[in-house]
Amino acid sequence: MCPFRSVAMGVMSGASLLCALFCLYCTTCTCTDTLSGIAEDVAKPAVPGGRRLLQQAAPLCTAAGQYKADPASSCTSYWQCTASGQGFYRQCGPGTAFNNACSCCDFPSNFVCGGGGATPAPTTKAPTPAPTTKAPTPAPTTKAPTPAPTTKAPTPAPTTKAPTPAPTTKAPTPAPTTKAPTPAPTSSGVGGCPAGWLPAVGTLYDSWPKPGTTECITYSGCEYAGQFSLVDPGPCGGPCAAGAQSLNGGLSPPNVCCRWPEAKVAQWSMAATWERDSALLGRKLQVQVLGGAGTTAFVNVKDVCSDLDCEGCCSQNTGNGAYKLIDIEKWPASTLLGFQHSSPSFDINNVPSPVQNGRRPGADAGVMAVCYKDAGPADRIP
Repeated sequence: MCPFRSVAMGVMSGASLLCALFCLYCTTCTCTDTLSGIAEDVAKPAVPGGRRLLQQAAPLCTAAGQYKADPASSCTSYWQCTASGQGFYRQCGPGTAFNNACSCCDFPSNFVCGGGGATPAPTTKAPTPAPTTKAPTPAPTTKAPTPAPTTKAPTPAPTTKAPTPAPTTKAPTPAPTTKAPTPAPTSSGVGGCPAGWLPAVGTLYDSWPKPGTTECITYSGCEYAGQFSLVDPGPCGGPCAAGAQSLNGGLSPPNVCCRWPEAKVAQWSMAATWERDSALLGRKLQVQVLGGAGTTAFVNVKDVCSDLDCEGCCSQNTGNGAYKLIDIEKWPASTLLGFQHSSPSFDINNVPSPVQNGRRPGADAGVMAVCYKDAGPADRIP
């Protein structure tokens, strides 16, 4: 989840806003998020849609970041690719199908499923230009003869009398000075980070938000509580994986599914990354805030941040892919930033965190500027 999704929602285009308002009065409709370029249902998709989908075989995927329609479903479903042959299987809203040309859920009348995309608009032949008439060649002109140059006699250089030098006075010997010590040089790496560290943007989320909070309701936190893309607790209705339990995520009526209890999640130091860039997925990272006190935290990147859960915030926070995203879960985030989260009304969206302050140009202004080191493969969980 992202703490700055409200920023992304605040800059939604007028067309998207009108569409969202219209959808308050209908059961199904499709809006296009201009920030991410991906069409989505205004109503949140049911499980297993949304943020914490589990990876599965995706035969049409050849690279991360692709979106591929499934012709076998008449294009009503599609793969969101995370690697070659791997991805998340999603479904478009009622009455729509996935159009490969725009990577969005579109009306079937606008394209042919399995074809090259949208139906091309008819072409119009350009009119033949009228013939042009060549202007007549002007009569040649005769250039007047150039007069012979005249040579001016050289002017003799003036002579100047040398000035009488002023008497010199010997300067007093200065008092001895003590040289100030030279400060130790500081090494700076890429993006203002210390040498050996790499730049990224940082956001926060809570995998077990308090019921009724913004993180729970607005950002689907309770729907996917205790679930992570690369750590499968088992399906809703069971059987659950060893250590996982059938638990209510915090919604009413209860949404009981296999989930990892928060006591286990607290030991795992979890983080997520942008769903369209899998470079950090499955890695263990050491993270620090740029310009901070030097405090670091280790995280295991085992989850993904999906634009479908926050009106395109994941793409906007990365500057549309300009920076790696490290979306830090509540437990390691409290170590990094030093906040408490024991209050019954705690909401991760209310945690004060240092903004990037212009150090990540192009990324959302509200994200943190962070630096990271790759510490190798993520810990084996559970």
